[in-house]
Order: sequence, then C-alpha cells, then structure tokens
Amino acid sequence: MLTDNVDAEILTSVISVQSFYQTLVTSALAIGIGIAADYYGIGLVLFSISLVLILGNLAMYRK
Repeated sequence: MLTDNVDAEILTSVISVQSFYQTLVTSALAIGIGIAADYYGIGLVLFSISLVLILGNLAMYRK
C-alpha cells in the first residue's frame, strides 16, 4: 500500500499528486474520446470502447 511506503510527513502531498495525475489522465481520455466521437461517430466509438474493455477484462481473467 501507498501508506506503507511513504513517510507520514509527505503522505498528503503524494496522495494529492496521485489524485492530480488521475484527474489529468481522465481529462485526456475524455477529450480523446470526444474527438474520436466527432470524427467517427458516437456509435462506433462506444462500440470500440466496449470491445476494448471486454477484451481487456477477458485477458485479465485468462491469466
């Protein structure tokens, strides 16, 4: 766990940076999905995202 590996004095900063990074990645994905939906159409993009998530899930449980 994160709390086991990080000193208590800087734990809040580490959690804050981790949260900021997660927000940044989520925002980039949202923008990318939006651009793809404009270019290819919402149906194809939703189908593609669903397919990737299903295949990723199957790959995780197969190992």
